[in-house]
Amino acid sequence: MATNDAKVLVDSYQLTMMIFKKSRSFPKQYRPTLGRRLEDGAINLTLAIRVAVLASGKDRSPRRARCLAQASEHLDEIRILLQLSHDLEILVTSAYGDLCEMTATVGRQLGGLSRFHQYHGRAGSGTPTDDTSPTGDDPSVT
Repeated sequence: MATNDAKVLVDSYQLTMMIFKKSRSFPKQYRPTLGRRLEDGAINLTLAIRVAVLASGKDRSPRRARCLAQASEHLDEIRILLQLSHDLEILVTSAYGDLCEMTATVGRQLGGLSRFHQYHGRAGSGTPTDDTSPTGDDPSVT
């Protein structure tokens, strides 16, 4: 496990802990809806990152790419639910700001890992995994 891989896993875990702590203070009427969805999204985010980080074997690159894409989707869901919680005045601005800062950090790390694995996912060949060059030119056309 590379250092950057470990960092995104640790940060997603910290985000999950923050969400669980903040959702405890949600009004009773919002705990089963917004609170639970935020918690589920955070758990799913962390688990998807864990699978991506620990992926091994022959299907490592496709599996890692798929898990990173799933993690990104879970992060987007968390962002929307946090915004809704703030707009409904369930989350105070300071808590919302802290959570947004952490989602931005995890998002940057996920983006970096996705780009890295897109271009280095084929056993270090240095070619993108979708058989296109970074410029969008078809490498098979000469």
